[in-house]
Amino acid sequence: MKKLSDKKNWIISFLFAGIVLAFITLFFNFTLIDSQMQILSPNLDNTVGWDMYYYNGDEKTSLTPRELFETQNEVYYLSRTLSESEQQAGITTIKLNFYNPCALFLDDVLFYTNISDLTGEIGALDFPQESFAVPFAGEEITVTLPPDYVGKVLTLASMNVEYSGLPKIFLSSIALDRTEVTAAVNRIIIPAAALAIAALLLIGLWFYTGISGKWNFSILLLLLAALVQTFYYLRNLSYYLPNNQLFDIPMLGLGRPLFVYMPMIYLWLQMDKYRKIYAPLLLIPAFFTTLFEYLGLLGVNVWDLVYLSWKLLIPELILLIIFSVLEMRDENSVFKIFVPALSIAAVCICGLYIGSALFSDGFYTSYINAMFAQLFTLIIPNIIINWTGTLLFLFCMLISFIELIRRSINFQTEIQALSLKNQLAYDNLRLMNQSSEELAKMRHNVLHHFNILSDLNQQGETQLVADYLKQITNDSEKILPMRICEQPIVNAIVVSALERAKKAGIDMTYQINLPAELSIKDVDLCNYLMNLLDNAIDAAAMLPINQRWIKLTMHVRANYLFIEAENSRTGEVLHDAKGNIISSKGKNHGYGMKTMLDIARRYHSDLQVDILPDRFAVQTALLLLNDQNSD
Repeated sequence: MKKLSDKKNWIISFLFAGIVLAFITLFFNFTLIDSQMQILSPNLDNTVGWDMYYYNGDEKTSLTPRELFETQNEVYYLSRTLSESEQQAGITTIKLNFYNPCALFLDDVLFYTNISDLTGEIGALDFPQESFAVPFAGEEITVTLPPDYVGKVLTLASMNVEYSGLPKIFLSSIALDRTEVTAAVNRIIIPAAALAIAALLLIGLWFYTGISGKWNFSILLLLLAALVQTFYYLRNLSYYLPNNQLFDIPMLGLGRPLFVYMPMIYLWLQMDKYRKIYAPLLLIPAFFTTLFEYLGLLGVNVWDLVYLSWKLLIPELILLIIFSVLEMRDENSVFKIFVPALSIAAVCICGLYIGSALFSDGFYTSYINAMFAQLFTLIIPNIIINWTGTLLFLFCMLISFIELIRRSINFQTEIQALSLKNQLAYDNLRLMNQSSEELAKMRHNVLHHFNILSDLNQQGETQLVADYLKQITNDSEKILPMRICEQPIVNAIVVSALERAKKAGIDMTYQINLPAELSIKDVDLCNYLMNLLDNAIDAAAMLPINQRWIKLTMHVRANYLFIEAENSRTGEVLHDAKGNIISSKGKNHGYGMKTMLDIARRYHSDLQVDILPDRFAVQTALLLLNDQNSD
């Protein structure tokens, strides 16, 4: 039965994970594009297919990228032949993004320049110095290529007026530009919307904890992280929507440290044994990282300190993992969720790394490769900071909701225990009234009994006196005892079982010696004893009336509560393929033994079952500890 239940739980978990993955995939597709612009920007080590040169008089001299980078106030040229593959890719425009004067030629024919009075031709261009009086804005230049550009030589002429780096050149199209902007905006909007929804859920979760009677203020840390990161994402929209300055607030620049450290502080607050040790190792770096980021926003030149503080992030994460594992070993329920979730995430990250190594194309493949390259060189850019914060935030949200579910289950369990107590109290009151009535009858008839015994004694009828006394004794034994032991739950359950056994004609005896208080949850004690005695009564009732008996033993030795029930039995005991005892009553029965086994294991014990031809015995020893964690 346990295997079947576990299988069902796994099926439900994978079904939910599949639904979540389907939604993520759906929205993920809105951040991708089928094709992307061709990046033709040279770097210091790669010409990217450009022929680089300058003219010294009539002499053409080749340049390396580094030589071009160091060229000042001298016209240089970049040339390449446009191919048919570029036309097939839908390329219709060339985009330039740099600050210098420039001119574009196709087969030596000028078709664009940002200098109004440009004179000359390739090899003898003259960029008038007067045009430099107005600084170039550095805005992106987009020029439409003529339809017949295939096979023609594209030449870019420019000049490094001041330090401005190598030219940034892209081949694209208007449709592709729009698609890329849309995808880029979606890469901002979708995470921001997801974080905003998470913030709303956290607000609801926090209010629910208050309504339930115990405010969980640590949830506010996650709420702050979600809100700040939402606004931090929206702030980046200003690049694509320059007229929208709603979130252009410098303080939102603190989104990075808050989004990373708020979940870490949340986890720190969930620690028990190692909280004091871990506190300075977390809070001091978190304080200084946030302080340096804030000073940087104010214009103070502390960026070296900001970089150094973020370099400590990886050691801090290692420390978090170490203390999380230690807390998990000490049975901390929060970290029994966090550590496995972190392990699964690590496996997924390794899968991403392997996948990115196998596939070299696409925006996200390049993104992942860049992230791992920076991680392995211990560089801490925004990519790693954002993903660290995102994973920690998701784990902490998962923990918060699981803890909410667990609290709700515990609340329902307490309601169930209260209901059982009320039922037991009602049964005890009923039995008490019944016993009181029987005692009143005996008290009313006692004088008659004495008179009859006196008459029989005077007549010398000693045998009749003995028989009469035996009959009176038997009648008195039928009155149920109201006080079995000091423990109220056990007392109520056993008294109720005695009544049922009496009605079923079962001889039930007991040896119970218990204190008034036991460090076992009432609901566990109720469920164990009620299932134990129910099974014993049902089994004994199947025998002839003169063979029906039950013996119950309960006592405390050292730190263990010993419980044993023996009963007469008949028939075959059924087992499943694993050797577990199953009920002979049908499909919807047989949960009693499973419930008893679960409770026994919860208190670091097991069930010992002895099956003899004429009897059935079940015993256990539940560990009694005041700090017993039975969750």
